[in-house]
Amino acid sequence: MSKATETAKNKANAMRLKRFAIGFAAAAGIAAASLAPAEPELSFEALSTALGETAQLDLRIDGATEPFIGVNVKFSLPQGLSLLSVDPGELLTENFLIDYHRIEDEAGNLHTVVAYTITDSVDAEAGIVLSLAVQVSADPAEVGLDGADAVEAEAAILASGLAALDGETSMPHTSADGAVVIAGEPLPYLSVAPKTLTMPASAGSASLSVSNNGNADMAWTASVLGGATWLSIASGASGLNDGTIAVECQQNTQGDPRTETILVDAGDVPGSPAAIIVTQAGDTTPILSLALTEALVNAASGIIDVPIENVGNGVMEWTARVIAGLEWLTITDGAAGAQSGTLTIAYAPNISGIPRAGQVQVIAPNALESPGYVTITQSAPATLAVTPLERTVASAGGAVEFQVSTIGDPAATWSAQVSSGVDWLTIASGVGGMGPGTIVVTCAEHEGASARTGLLRIEAPALLGSPAQASVIQAGNATPLLTVFPSEQTVDASAQSAEFTVSNAGNGALQWAATLTEGHEWATIDSGAAGVDEGTIRLGFVKNAATEGRMAVMRVEAEGADGSPADVTLVQRGRDPLELTYPNGGERLSRGAAETITWIATDAGKAINSVSIILTKGGNVAQTIAVAVDNTGAHQWTVPADTDPGADYQIQIADVANPAVHDSSDDYFAVSCPPEAPGNVTATTSERWRIEVAWSEVDSAVEYELYRSRTTNVDDAQRVATIQTTTYNDWDVEGPRSAGPGCRITNQYNKYYYWVKAVNGCAESDFSDTAMGYCIGLVEQGAAARARVWERVLPAPSADGEEPAIGSDAVLAVRLRSEDDIDPESVWVEINGAPADPRTVQWIPVDEDPEHDGWAVYTPASLWTPGFTVTMTAGAATRAGQIVGPITHIFVIESEETYSLRSDESAHVLWQPSYSDFDEGDLSTAAGEANDLVKVLATDGATTPPLAVGLGPQYRLSPEQVFAVPQRVWLPVPPGQDPSALALYYYHSGGADAGWYPAEDVVGWLVPDSYLELEIGRTTYLGFVVRHGATVQLGLWKPDHAVPAAPAPASGDVLVMGVAAGLMIFASRKSMARVRRAHR
Repeated sequence: MSKATETAKNKANAMRLKRFAIGFAAAAGIAAASLAPAEPELSFEALSTALGETAQLDLRIDGATEPFIGVNVKFSLPQGLSLLSVDPGELLTENFLIDYHRIEDEAGNLHTVVAYTITDSVDAEAGIVLSLAVQVSADPAEVGLDGADAVEAEAAILASGLAALDGETSMPHTSADGAVVIAGEPLPYLSVAPKTLTMPASAGSASLSVSNNGNADMAWTASVLGGATWLSIASGASGLNDGTIAVECQQNTQGDPRTETILVDAGDVPGSPAAIIVTQAGDTTPILSLALTEALVNAASGIIDVPIENVGNGVMEWTARVIAGLEWLTITDGAAGAQSGTLTIAYAPNISGIPRAGQVQVIAPNALESPGYVTITQSAPATLAVTPLERTVASAGGAVEFQVSTIGDPAATWSAQVSSGVDWLTIASGVGGMGPGTIVVTCAEHEGASARTGLLRIEAPALLGSPAQASVIQAGNATPLLTVFPSEQTVDASAQSAEFTVSNAGNGALQWAATLTEGHEWATIDSGAAGVDEGTIRLGFVKNAATEGRMAVMRVEAEGADGSPADVTLVQRGRDPLELTYPNGGERLSRGAAETITWIATDAGKAINSVSIILTKGGNVAQTIAVAVDNTGAHQWTVPADTDPGADYQIQIADVANPAVHDSSDDYFAVSCPPEAPGNVTATTSERWRIEVAWSEVDSAVEYELYRSRTTNVDDAQRVATIQTTTYNDWDVEGPRSAGPGCRITNQYNKYYYWVKAVNGCAESDFSDTAMGYCIGLVEQGAAARARVWERVLPAPSADGEEPAIGSDAVLAVRLRSEDDIDPESVWVEINGAPADPRTVQWIPVDEDPEHDGWAVYTPASLWTPGFTVTMTAGAATRAGQIVGPITHIFVIESEETYSLRSDESAHVLWQPSYSDFDEGDLSTAAGEANDLVKVLATDGATTPPLAVGLGPQYRLSPEQVFAVPQRVWLPVPPGQDPSALALYYYHSGGADAGWYPAEDVVGWLVPDSYLELEIGRTTYLGFVVRHGATVQLGLWKPDHAVPAAPAPASGDVLVMGVAAGLMIFASRKSMARVRRAHR
């Protein structure tokens, strides 16, 4: 065999033996459990030894019949035995390698040994395989000895294996434990615990426990080695067997730790002597020391150095900060440091005039004397002070004084001068001085209206507050001056008013009043008889019918004012010799009309022989009416038919011989061509409470006047509107929109008569023909209702206005409305003061205005308790964050019996057509409507006032709650009635608004454009869609509409059964149903 081949074989055998060594435990365990006794046996030989001895424990093999190349064993040693080494036995050659390990376990005495070879083998039948050197503990307690009796234990084989020649197969074998006997003897054993002591730097104490773990008496002593004075034995310096040694140490003021030994000596016994090492920690506590804690400095700026030192041990890190006086103290250096250093503090000059103090804090964490403080007190500088800083003087002038002080320097000099107001201020004394002094200032008289201010400048070099300034304020002259303009006025005889202006030309407030001292029999003060400062006085008077002039005198007085009293005069001339009296202004003359121009000639005018008459328009001559006519006082004139219409005409009359004598119309008059009266006037009832009046347009009209009367007599008519269009909606007759009588009276129908006039720039037409309109009255309960109403809570209050009384299964709802958009996510409900579960709350918006109007609906999780009162509060917020509500309503839960009686009131359930009863292809239903929830009850109306125009029974749409999906309701048209002549009415029970309303007037109830007419056989239904339960009734709409006779029902088409309440039950075939859209 070559060397390379042999090497390869050896490596292979080694690998096989390694695999054997790793897996021996399991294989050996299986083999040991299944082999017969005749197989080879591995066992420990018995061992006898004593305390503290070293002995040899042998592992042998017996009965080997085949060679083997390795042995592997896992074993445990008895308590108190330690494995020192493992050597090959007599059977193993020097080529065997031995590897042993200690296995960590609770006992700490578990081992494995592997011996193997790759060149040799063992083929002996019996002998020592391994020799184990073991050490017996000298401590009886560790071995388990208690007295002189021996201890017997076992060296136990836990698992084993024998490797066959192939290196991979474990040979079958058995194993046996070996007995270990440790002889006993009366021997003490010293044990001291703990073995070491660690003590803090501070003074303190500790204890050592001395034990005799043997079985004979043991005397012992304890002492401190080395002669250290900081460590001493306070008690227990000697003892017998067990005992306690009390140890004391002094404080260690040094930074380094120190060590000493305590020796416990029991003579020549095992464990003696025992040396206990005592270590005391060093003192590492730093101590903060500030060399300066208080400083007094002058008013000038400067710096302070503060040495900082650690006078203790360990490492000290520190920081500094200003905690008082931040505005004038600054740390320029040493704001932080370690161990020792210098803190530099700078201080600013003190210009405040008063002493001040600041403080710096130094913090050294974990150091004694921390924090430390440095207090700095800075004195105040010498200061110049002047008191008072302001004096006031009356306008008449006078003298005032100022006091000067030099605080802190009584020897300081100062000087004073006038810096502003030198023309009226003079320093009479005190222009300078040393220390305290007085300045006397004199003021000249002030004639101006406004106050004036002068200034003094006081200087004291090197003093704080210099220069100082003081002011002198002199009041203005507040005397008012009354002036009235003009002082005299002259007006014509025809003038009827004149104005005078009052003003205050002086200072201060001017309160004045005016009276007539002359001419009060023909003149009066119409306005402005009194005032303050400025104002206008208006004198009123009549025309002067005399030819002589006249004068009135008015006196204006203002107490305390210069120029008071002031008298002014008004002169009114006498009238002219000629005075035009018609047309004199404001008249309306028609083209082609005969008019009489009149004038008056005074005594002086009677000498005039003839006059000329002209017509002017806008000041320009439009027509010469007469060149010269006798001065008779009257002239007949026909307005030319071609005269331009206008409202700016005047007549002028003059003396032919002396044109300077003349008169004109006092104001403009109008010449017009009257427009034609409007035609085709109609008055149409619209929406049952509004009358729409219309007429034909008139070409020349610029506006129209509408007149109305409750009778056919036009003389009784009153003008109700002036408009520019040819239609007018007369809401005044509605009632809910005004306080007028209108339609809201108890008569069934109200008739109104209308006339229209056309108006142009200068005339109006005759009345038009009469047109009659009407509106339907509504029965009211209580005060007059508004035009539109809405339910604020459901179930609604009763007809007498009491709080809603409801059944135990009622769903509650509160209406929330806002001008801003409501956030649905913010809606909340409280029941009896407690927040409602959000799962029981629903927000149902009103489709007419879903962003601003809706219902907060609460559905109880269980039935209400009869007899209880429920308070529901609801609120929300707008998207802009504004609060909506809260709104609170109270509901009374009635007993089942009471509620049943009240809600029944002879009610009968009305059959409702469903969508399966007619061809839905003929019907365009509103989005989301249904008819699966609402129940229609025909009632006798015992709890609801009658509707004056009502037909048939009243109906309750139940349940009285807000419908999540709007419900379609069908009401039978009373026999013989035309559906187009009927209207749907709603009963609103809300207090002062209670009453019957057209369905369209109930906000948020009726879905617009939802009316349908349904014919099933010969029966007609009026259908509509609603958003919540209510009480309703059909009634008349158009009073003049012919009511056809009731047709006879065809056999088999429909069965009509009448009841006292007007209930009708219908049955029909679907094929006969016909639906059409109804317009309301």
